[in-house]
Amino acid sequence: IGGDCRYWPCSAWLIFSHGAAELMSRPSLKVEYETRLDFHAVGLTGLHLFADLCCGVLQAGAQDDPLMMTLRAFRAAWEHYWSHALRLWHAVLRAFQGHGHVSDLQAECVSAGIHEVVQQNLRHLLATAQELSDACTHSSLDVGGVSHMLYVLLKMVSDGDAVGDISWRQVQSLLWDGLKNGSSPKRLGSGAASAAAANG
Repeated sequence: IGGDCRYWPCSAWLIFSHGAAELMSRPSLKVEYETRLDFHAVGLTGLHLFADLCCGVLQAGAQDDPLMMTLRAFRAAWEHYWSHALRLWHAVLRAFQGHGHVSDLQAECVSAGIHEVVQQNLRHLLATAQELSDACTHSSLDVGGVSHMLYVLLKMVSDGDAVGDISWRQVQSLLWDGLKNGSSPKRLGSGAASAAAANG
């Protein structure tokens, strides 16, 4: 296991804390770990960038505007996810730099059910992203491109529960379709975003 743990999915936290045997006993998380690590990390990076860029819009937007309200909810969900991810990242970094024992950190992660906490945070984040995508779809403003971008990112990010098939060619095709058509996608009928909304 490796990479920046701020962008790890639930399955990566499970294998870090519990080991490979536990991962093998959970089919959805096993598939996620085997096939979705890169998609998840890139999708989260996209949500991170969007959350940072929307700060100026939030400052200028009306407090009672429905679209701004959903945007604020998404931004709050991102901040909650990111602040927790940063705390975990600092803990992992310190352990591997010799300021503690990795095994002790792993035991703490098991005790805290960290992979489940990350899953809950992701579900909430994805639910608010889906709500924002829907709001953009029905808005009178010209924000259909935002809705489509969120649609693609929601296809990439996984909460470990409902892992759908995806490829980089599909991601490229979805992005290109959005550029060509300028249309907003329909609400996701399956996958991580729908699971997030159902469990929110």
